[in-house]
Amino acid sequence: MGAGGTGGSVLGIPGTGGVTGVLSQHCAICGDRATGKHYGAASCDGCKGFFRRSVRKNHLYTCRFSRNCVVDKDKRNQCRYCRLRKCFKAGMKKEAVQNERDRISCRRPSYEEQTNNGSGLSVVSLLQAEMLSRQVGAALEV
Repeated sequence: MGAGGTGGSVLGIPGTGGVTGVLSQHCAICGDRATGKHYGAASCDGCKGFFRRSVRKNHLYTCRFSRNCVVDKDKRNQCRYCRLRKCFKAGMKKEAVQNERDRISCRRPSYEEQTNNGSGLSVVSLLQAEMLSRQVGAALEV
């Protein structure tokens, strides 16, 4: 262990190359094992994903009880209102959540889109152009 308390881990997780003890090894929201500092708070992957989805989809949750539900590892899915409120209280920032990448532009076009992509070039018109090109080429050779 080096000077300043470095122990080669983040959140007490060995082998992650950070500083031991700087952050809690427990999720600040539900108390499960934290995997890092996500969106501004030490959190587990479950709470990280819950917060990201809630922010991206602009969810407005309501508490069916008295707005002081227990949010722990076993009961974290019982009240989404109280869980999200606890995320914000733990220091998670909605501004830290990036917009979802545009997956539609990354997908391959369908067969219909390839054959009729709005430019008027269908398979039939391309075949006709090819046949005309061959006829013109043959006429020039004579």
